[in-house]
Amino acid sequence: MTTVAVLLTQKQQLVRRLQEELEPQERDEIERRLDKINMELNRIDRAPRETRDEPS
Repeated sequence: MTTVAVLLTQKQQLVRRLQEELEPQERDEIERRLDKINMELNRIDRAPRETRDEPS
């Protein structure tokens, strides 16, 4: 699996968790993790093609 695929899978799982009843600190932690994932996806998207992960 590529880095992007892993990040998107993690993001999808976290978004599903946000739909559940959560304690405020759990919600904050999930939102923090989503922010980190989104920043990484944006970084990858801006990277030149030749430095992106190849499919495994």
